[in-house]
Amino acid sequence: MIKIRDNLEKSFYETKESACFDLRSTKDVVLQPHPRILVSTGVYIDEIDSNLAGHIYSKSGIAFKHGVVVLNAPGIIDADYKGEIKVLLMNHSEEDYVIKRGDAVAQMGFVKMYKAIKNVIEIDGCFARQVKTPMIKNVERKGGFGSTGK
Repeated sequence: MIKIRDNLEKSFYETKESACFDLRSTKDVVLQPHPRILVSTGVYIDEIDSNLAGHIYSKSGIAFKHGVVVLNAPGIIDADYKGEIKVLLMNHSEEDYVIKRGDAVAQMGFVKMYKAIKNVIEIDGCFARQVKTPMIKNVERKGGFGSTGK
């Protein structure tokens, strides 16, 4: 199950068969050539199954026509992230790209994720055995955009 909150109330699947819904800017922004910016969307995930992750992708039309893309595509939204969804955009063109409040800047879909298990070999004297070890740390999330690692 996935429940989102949309403060702009403008995020929709544009057609019945759309794989993703649009994420829209909450502010007017001018994206100059080559720098990267975080764009607020006003979207929050209130509830999501722990085996799912949100994926943020570039809008193909904006990428093709204006060279503006999601820099870390796909952006990954972990199931335990509860903050506002923000989009990392970069303008690869030589012209400013103007974003108005409510403009679609990216799209988001959900993907099932599988947790890996490590096989570790333990050696005890002359005996070796394979042990399956989970790779999950028991750490609480403290933020987004680089908060879980270097």
